[in-house]
Formats: sequence, C-alpha cells, structure tokens
Amino acid sequence: MKNKKLRENTGSLGYEKNTLVNVNQNKYNKKELREYHFNRCVISEELLKEPFFCCRLGYLYNKEHAFQLLLVKKQNKKKRKKDTFEKFAHVDSLKDLVLCKNKLNEEGKLICLISKEIINSTSGGICLFSCGCVFSKKVFNRVNISEDKMCITCNKQYKESDIIEIGVEDVALLEEKQKSIIKKRKLEKKKKDSFLQAKKEMKNNDAYPFLLSYY
Repeated sequence: MKNKKLRENTGSLGYEKNTLVNVNQNKYNKKELREYHFNRCVISEELLKEPFFCCRLGYLYNKEHAFQLLLVKKQNKKKRKKDTFEKFAHVDSLKDLVLCKNKLNEEGKLICLISKEIINSTSGGICLFSCGCVFSKKVFNRVNISEDKMCITCNKQYKESDIIEIGVEDVALLEEKQKSIIKKRKLEKKKKDSFLQAKKEMKNNDAYPFLLSYY
C-alpha cells in the first residue's frame, strides 16, 4: 500500500521546495494500518499534535503541515502536474479544514469529548465539520438523537453533511466523495463569478444609483 506525504528539507524558511513523495506503508502491520488515520497526520505520517485539523474526507492534519500543503499548492497552482496533489485535491483553503477541539492524551492519542475514551479503529471516529468536535463513533451514534441536530458538547447546529467519519478505508467511497466536494466547489465558484459579473454590469448601468436608494 502506498501513500503520499510532503518531503521537508531545510531551507531559508525551514523548508526547501516541498514535494509529495510515495510512502511505503508496508512497514506497518495490519493493526498499525487500522490505527494510522486516527493518530497520525495524513501528510507527514508524524504523530498528531495539537492543534490539528480534519478535512471532509476524515483525514487528520497537523497544523504546520496543513499550512505547508496550502502554501505549496498555491505556489505551484499553474505549473504543478495534475496528479501531484490528487489525494488532497479537495483541500484548497482553510475553509476546507476544521480545527478540531479535542485534546490528545500523553501518548498523542485522540480522546472522545464525551466518553474521554481513546478514539481508534475499534470505536470509530466522527468529526462534526461545523464545529470541530470529535467523538467516538459508537458514542456519537448513541447520543445523536436530537431532531434539531445540535452538537451535544458545544450546542452548535450541524447538517447531515457535516458528520464526517474518520479512518474510512473504502478508497472508492473516498474518491467519490472527493469528486463531489470538488464539483460543489466549482459550482459555488461559478455562481459567485456570475454574481460578481452581474454586479459589475449593474454598476455600469445608469439606473444603479436609483436601485441603491430604492433598496
């Protein structure tokens, strides 16, 4: 099994040019692979450390590497190869990430905000993208009974699409979800561009001052 991460080299800002390199995960046994997405940064493979983020695919990111990824993608937007950042194509800005509110224990393990148990492949993990609260999946399924969908720890409202499962191993499912996220982003950008264009054209219209006073 192979994955990708950012290679870090010392440079003027602490790093030279960052590139994604293949990481051979055969060095992990089956149990370690199951736990991989619950306690490691998906980019660097380093153990999670506070603060950390979650994306809509359920990957976890250490803050420094998340910022690094966004910076590199921005710098190489025009010249990068199509598949270089394929795994992270759904992450274009901080809006695509949520800062997780959970604490890590002394061993760097993710702790459920309700039960205080370690979140792992046995318990499963759920992150609410609307607020960044992370729970054991088993616990969340027991307490997620509110019809108005309010987070049980911070009372922030969430949508069904904000319920993100951590550690999903179904590659086909992740790819389909990623395509959906990218498609939605493009549609939103198209709507925004159309609105700005219409606004620009309206400003050039002689009736614009009248319309402003009317509203």
